[in-house]
Amino acid sequence: MIHQHEIEKIVREVLRLIDFEKQHKKPKLLVLHHESEKSLQQIERLKRNWDIKQIPYSCHEIPSDFHHAVFLEVGQDLLVKAALGLADSPESILFSKLMYRDYRIDFIPCDDLSWIIEPEKNSNSENMYVRKLLQYKFQLLEYGVHFYPLSSINPNENISISAPSATIQGSHTFHDKLITKEIVEKWKIKSIHIHPKTIITPLARDIAKEKGISIKLMNQNEG
Repeated sequence: MIHQHEIEKIVREVLRLIDFEKQHKKPKLLVLHHESEKSLQQIERLKRNWDIKQIPYSCHEIPSDFHHAVFLEVGQDLLVKAALGLADSPESILFSKLMYRDYRIDFIPCDDLSWIIEPEKNSNSENMYVRKLLQYKFQLLEYGVHFYPLSSINPNENISISAPSATIQGSHTFHDKLITKEIVEKWKIKSIHIHPKTIITPLARDIAKEKGISIKLMNQNEG
């Protein structure tokens, strides 16, 4: 009899092979960035899994055949202006245009703001100024903006299971292709909203049941 751990290994390998076979059909991703060396390095990583269209923040033209955008090296200025609906800088103007067009938008914070992905790890979490920045983040979450480390935008890279939506209060959606027991063990909320094509391993279902976590399917138009 095959052990459940072996089943998980088989599922992972099948997904890896499927991804390999579909490399010629990479999903499209609009990347907005500073023209910095770090941004260019991040873009090269994204190209492994995405059909990329690059737009520097100084550009004002947005292509019409994309629906998913990621902002690289997001700093405090864009965080605050995006949350408040201000459009008076190149980055915030682009953000406003994409929001009007109903894009899915992901934010990759810069190094100085990276703590905002997992705020509970910030030693200054009780600082009033930090808490105010978190309020802006939660406002953006309500708008549908996602906060991720770069590795979570690349589904085939090794990512930190405890980051993105698994640790953000109020963010219930799981966006990757496979839920394992490790992910459920670190899930902080009592429900997980998944896409119809997401695979759940048997061990993950068992752990979810033990922890009282409900797993709910989203509609195709959600997420």
